[in-house]
Amino acid sequence: MATSQSITKVGVIGCGLMGSGIAEVCARSGNDVVVVESTDSAAAAGLDRLQRSLQRAQAKGRIDSAAEVLERITIGADLQALSDRELVVEAVAEDEQLKTSIFSALDEIVESPDAILASNTSSIPIMKLAVATQRPDSILGVHFFNPVPVLSLVELVPSLMTS
Repeated sequence: MATSQSITKVGVIGCGLMGSGIAEVCARSGNDVVVVESTDSAAAAGLDRLQRSLQRAQAKGRIDSAAEVLERITIGADLQALSDRELVVEAVAEDEQLKTSIFSALDEIVESPDAILASNTSSIPIMKLAVATQRPDSILGVHFFNPVPVLSLVELVPSLMTS
């Protein structure tokens, strides 16, 4: 994995409270963001959550245009949409089996060997997620704090194998 890289393509798995916030801050920073939810109805709910949050941010003068930020976000229910991402942040329920299956799938789907696969977990050891892949050196905990668009605090949690 490269020691320094510029990230412009971000993927987020899960568009609940945390995932939508992560997607929002990434898009507000100018990144192209693909969000994947488990179903089309969950994706629609996530889009609604994002629209409401961005409209509030615009009304408070924190961003110039909610529509402009939203244009950088694509939401769907297909993990294959993450194939070209440089950073993917998993933000699903705190279920170890679910998370390890997602990391195993991402290992196959995400094409770039330099891509960073991250989890927003606060309780599952990053090492357990890393060993579900063939690229444990690229796995990292990226623990955002809630509400993500308001709290500019991120905890980076490497495993012993993270490069």
